[in-house]
Amino acid sequence: YAFGNRDAAPEARHLTVNASADWYVDQVPAWISLNSDTMSGKGAQGGAASELIFAPKGQNMELVQKSGVVLLKNDVNKLQVPISVVQDEFLFTTDWNSSNKLEAVPENERDEYHSFNFKTSGPWYIDRCPDWLEFQVNEGTYNDDEGIDLYFKAKSTNTADADRTGEVRLVSELHKNMGNPIYQVLSVTQNGFKFYLGESEGTEDDVLNQFSELGTETQKIKITSPTQWK
Repeated sequence: YAFGNRDAAPEARHLTVNASADWYVDQVPAWISLNSDTMSGKGAQGGAASELIFAPKGQNMELVQKSGVVLLKNDVNKLQVPISVVQDEFLFTTDWNSSNKLEAVPENERDEYHSFNFKTSGPWYIDRCPDWLEFQVNEGTYNDDEGIDLYFKAKSTNTADADRTGEVRLVSELHKNMGNPIYQVLSVTQNGFKFYLGESEGTEDDVLNQFSELGTETQKIKITSPTQWK
């Protein structure tokens, strides 16, 4: 029996037990709760039906799946019936690719937003973000197995030659409140402002020296710029 991991009080499962002899629950995982009225049942000739009701005690806060066995026994013929139970792990993952860089000069159009997928089993928020970066949303609740796409972009131009890098931190609110926080830390880079002549940086002097020897003939030169120039 598989249990999801979206609610603090997961829905209980009802299992019908047919037995010719009295039976009882001999083993139960610590994270599984059994209705006290269903810890045992009476048997009868031809088999008597009883109902076993069980559920996880709460949401799985661990980042790994829980698994275990509920074991039913009877003392007549020592027959054992194992019931496998699992509960999904707490999701808090992204498909972030740190190799993706933002342009030095940001665009204002919606289509220029970058995005990444984020999956979480509980509420979350962003508690750290560079002042040159903006997200469309900074907090939210749990999402389905497909996750949600978080959109972000640079909100100011990087006027320096060098790239600049900032840190974005996503926080699981449930774990933070428990005193055992978990995070997703993302490194975001915005390209430096590159404006130069020639095929690559550092070739300006070579290009200008060539011009001094060309005379009056028309020539072509490559100009690299992240924005309009004149």
